[in-house]
Amino acid sequence: MFNRFRGKHSEQKAKKLNRDVISYEEVPLEDYEEQSTKVSAIDTKKIIKIVIILLVLALVIFIFANRQNFTPENISNWFTYDVLGQGGGTGYPTKIVGTNVEKNNIFSNGNTLSYASDTSFVTLSSNASEIHNYQLNYATPAMSNNGGNVIVYSLGGKTYDVGTTNEITHSGKTEEAIYACDVSSSGVYGVVTDTTGYLSKLYIFNKDHKKIYTYSFSDYYVTTLAISPDGNQCVATGISAESGSMTGAIYVLDFNKEEPVSVNKITNNTIYRTEYLTGNEVCLIGNTSSIILNIV
Repeated sequence: MFNRFRGKHSEQKAKKLNRDVISYEEVPLEDYEEQSTKVSAIDTKKIIKIVIILLVLALVIFIFANRQNFTPENISNWFTYDVLGQGGGTGYPTKIVGTNVEKNNIFSNGNTLSYASDTSFVTLSSNASEIHNYQLNYATPAMSNNGGNVIVYSLGGKTYDVGTTNEITHSGKTEEAIYACDVSSSGVYGVVTDTTGYLSKLYIFNKDHKKIYTYSFSDYYVTTLAISPDGNQCVATGISAESGSMTGAIYVLDFNKEEPVSVNKITNNTIYRTEYLTGNEVCLIGNTSSIILNIV
C-alpha cells in the first residue's frame, strides 16, 4: 500500500507540473513577461526622447543667454588658439604690454582677454598668446566694449579707435575734448565731447562710421554713456552745479527723435558707470547708490 500511495502522489504531482502556470492576473507567465518587456522598451524610448529634448532646450537657452560671446571672431579664436594650440602662449600670469592698465580698461570676451594699457590695446587667448596688439598714443586711455566690439579713446583728448577685440578698423578725431564713449553689440557707437555754446555734445555713428544722430546738452556735462544693444537709443548721465551743490541727470535718448524720451534729475549721487543689462533695462552705479532704470 505504501508503494501504491507513493506512485499516485507522483502521478498527481506530474499532472500539476504539466499545467500552464497562471499569474495573479490570470495571464500566462510567458505572455506577461513578453508584454512587460514591450512596455519597458517603449517607456525607455520615451524617456530618451524627453531627455534629448530637455538637453536641446537647455543648449538653446544657454546660447541665447550668451549670444554676445558666440561671435564668429570668438569661435575662430577658440578653434585657432584653444583647439589647434596656435600662438605659442605660455599661460597666465603673463606680463602686460606697457607699464599700467587702469581697472576699467580690461575685460574678458568668451575665451579672450583684452586690455588697453598706456601704450597698447592688446587681446590675448586663453593660454595668453597674443591675438592682437595695436599701439596707442593716448595720455589717458579709456575703453568701452560690448559683444566683441570695442572703442578705445583718449579721455580729455581728441582721438579714438573703433573695431573688435581682434582688430582696430577705424580711427577717428574730434574737434573738442572727449568726455565719454560707448559702443553697442550691434556696432553703433557714440562719442561725447566738449562743444562751443553747450556743455556737452553727443555724436552717434553707425557701424560704417557714418554720423546718424547728434544731441547738444545745455545743462549738464556728460560723464557716462551707454548705447542699447540694438543701437536705437542710449542713456547718458551728466553733472552740474545748482545753488552751490552738485546735481545730476539721467537722459534717455531715442535716435529717431529730436527731444529726449525722458530726463530725470538726481541728487547726492554721482554716476560713474552706466550699462545696459537688457534691451530696456539699464544699471547705473553711483558713488552713494546704484539705480536700475526700466525704459518703457
